[in-house]
Amino acid sequence: MWIGGVSSVIFLRAGLCLANGPFDEMLGLGAPSPWTACEETDYLVRAVAAGARVRYDPQLVVEHAGSRGRMPPSYALRGAAYGRAFGYVLRRHDAPRWTVFTVLLRACGGAGLAAMCARADLFRYHYAVARGRWRGWREGAEGASAQRVGATSGGIGDSQ
Repeated sequence: MWIGGVSSVIFLRAGLCLANGPFDEMLGLGAPSPWTACEETDYLVRAVAAGARVRYDPQLVVEHAGSRGRMPPSYALRGAAYGRAFGYVLRRHDAPRWTVFTVLLRACGGAGLAAMCARADLFRYHYAVARGRWRGWREGAEGASAQRVGATSGGIGDSQ
């Protein structure tokens, strides 16, 4: 679910959507936050936490348009932003440390492999993803601390 929940290949039952509620509007493209991705990961994690089951079917293939050539520099910026959102969602949902380590190592491994293949464009992309994931994970801790502090205050209507 942490790396396989791509929105173009998620199929949900209506009952699950009613029980799970809407996607978090603070996540994803167009959100008024720095978290420009991972709304589907957040949604699936919330659903599983509420008892839903996720099924992966490797026979189901969905083509997604994209480039297989050289990556322009803008892709590194996009990778950093998507990585940042992913790191944030990992921390927000208290993902197991081994999962956090694995996704960081995967991005670093991609950067290392790109460097060995003399692919500066791929190196920039994977390095940006790794840095973004780390940054988002750290920021997720700050957000969790703020949520805990907010939960201990009296809430709306308190006098300052």
